[in-house]
Amino acid sequence: MEVSVFVERVGLLAKLTERAGADEHDKDVALAWINEMVNEFVAGEVNAFERE
Repeated sequence: MEVSVFVERVGLLAKLTERAGADEHDKDVALAWINEMVNEFVAGEVNAFERE
């Protein structure tokens, strides 16, 4: 995943958690998605670095 796509997705999820009416469950789900995306992004970058 490109950095710009990653940043855009994380930003959209962050905005979702800030919107009025977002309950704790919505926030927890958004944070779990952000955490998963961060882990996948970092793993991909590490793998790319190791191949070089």
